[in-house]
Amino acid sequence: MGIDEPGFHILARLRKGYPNIRSLMMDVKTLDDLCGLMGAGEKAGAPPHNLTPEEQAAFLEIERSTRRLEQEKIPLNYSIEAIARLAEMRVHSAAGL
Repeated sequence: MGIDEPGFHILARLRKGYPNIRSLMMDVKTLDDLCGLMGAGEKAGAPPHNLTPEEQAAFLEIERSTRRLEQEKIPLNYSIEAIARLAEMRVHSAAGL
C-alpha cells in the first residue's frame, strides 16, 4: 500500500473489519524523511473517517500536495529502522517502561 490517498482509503476499509490494526510509516515523519522520493498523486475522494491523528495529518498533507510515496521506493534500511523502533516501543510498553 502506498502512502497516497488510495492507500489511506484501503487502510480505512481494512480497519472496518480489523479495528485494532496499526499502520507503519503512514505518517508525516515518513513523508518528510522521504520527500525526495515522492511523485505525482491522485485524488481518491473524501477523507476516510477512521484514521488515527497521525494518519489523518499525513492524509491531509498528501491531499494538499497531490503527491504520493510508492512503497517500492521506500529504502529497505528505512523500513528496517521503522520496524526496529516499533519493536523497541512494544518491548518498553510490555515491560512497563
